[in-house]
Amino acid sequence: MHGWKIERAELERNINHGASEDQEVLLWCWQWCQDRNISFEDFCRQVGVSDNTVYKVFTGRYVAQGSSNPLPLPEKLIKGAREFRRLEEERSLYGESSFVETATARKIWNALDLARESRTPVFLSGASHIGKTTACAEYMRKRRDSRTVYVRLRPSSGVKAVVNLIAAQFGLDTSHTKEQLLDEIVGRLTPNTIMIFDEVHLLTHTYTKVNYFNCVETLRYLYDEAQCGMVFIFTNLGVEKFQQHRNGELEQLFRRGVHRTQLGVMPSHWDVKALLKSQGLELPDRGETVEIRIKDQSWTRSPREVVNSLARHDGLKAITERMRYGTKLSKRNGGKLTWTHFLNAHLIIESNSNPEKEWT
Repeated sequence: MHGWKIERAELERNINHGASEDQEVLLWCWQWCQDRNISFEDFCRQVGVSDNTVYKVFTGRYVAQGSSNPLPLPEKLIKGAREFRRLEEERSLYGESSFVETATARKIWNALDLARESRTPVFLSGASHIGKTTACAEYMRKRRDSRTVYVRLRPSSGVKAVVNLIAAQFGLDTSHTKEQLLDEIVGRLTPNTIMIFDEVHLLTHTYTKVNYFNCVETLRYLYDEAQCGMVFIFTNLGVEKFQQHRNGELEQLFRRGVHRTQLGVMPSHWDVKALLKSQGLELPDRGETVEIRIKDQSWTRSPREVVNSLARHDGLKAITERMRYGTKLSKRNGGKLTWTHFLNAHLIIESNSNPEKEWT
């Protein structure tokens, strides 16, 4: 579940008063988000229209006051949807949207399955940008069932804000009180449900320390009431802060969770190889170099050294972005991605971040 509470046929009925091209782009966006597990909240944020307005449009509640006649489809929504489609199609063209199964992804999926099977909290931690959120999104996409609930936590969230985030995944009315929503959420949970809480370390950025503990205690309360599997996902730095209170205020939560999965401090060698292979690149042996030319200058670089440095210091995102950018460069000449394109992209990105740097 990821916040979409409307079927395609219902959406078609509710927007059929709009221009055919406007209907088409909204239906395209709906299908794209379903296929790629883009949450309703993320879609609204990307098109720049409030969740409430989009919800009303999609459910047929966007009507004139005191009337049942639908209002015209909001121009801002249509414009945002067209831009969303343009960007997503461009990203897809250059390979950004495709998921690559890695050893780390499988380890994450095993942890999620373990939480469901054991009906206990599982603590999952690892370096930033090694694919935790992406693997969860793929897990959700494959299952598409009401027994898997994904909640991405936000900084500066008080208890009510956290409860609202959870409630939104069930399509509940977030104007209800915190106590009402907690009762409604508990009523939706079953022992076979798994709740995935991503970016848990962001709770440390609540307004006060007491608020932070209250947020965690609220999650513990939901577990105690439902006795369902829960997964708490942190960065390594975040879990260190969290564990500082393991024998204090957070002792109750930690005692309920026996299983802990550590993903490491950097992407694994096998993860990197899998990503590169998905775009037709094989990691060269040590010592192999490639000559790159940009305008009238040339450099010699070792692809293996560049990739190793990126994995160690920046994570998988830095590598996949160079693959995407390199693919874009390769398509200008109608060719396929090569190490020359990858390293060209790397030099451009590095020089943009430090224009005074000399490539020697």
